[in-house]
Amino acid sequence: MSFLPTVLVSNFIAQSSSVDMSYIPFLRPLPIWNYWYLLLFPLCAGVAIVYKSIKCRHMSQVPWEASVIALWIVLGMSGAALALAIVVGYVAK
Repeated sequence: MSFLPTVLVSNFIAQSSSVDMSYIPFLRPLPIWNYWYLLLFPLCAGVAIVYKSIKCRHMSQVPWEASVIALWIVLGMSGAALALAIVVGYVAK
């Protein structure tokens, strides 16, 4: 039952012509997802730094080791994206 008021409010806002439809929190998110693939780099860097800071014996090793593993993660994700694009292109024909 708690879902119903949200649907009614969103329908009212969508049908209202006097309301600016540019940004409504949680109903119309900001259009940052045009560049969503750029979020891969900070995600990989964060995962690599945390992982290598736990695994390395000395913190002086962390920057080099984290950059190497971040590069491997980015290459792996790029390869997976390429393989998925090929499969989707083949299936969509």
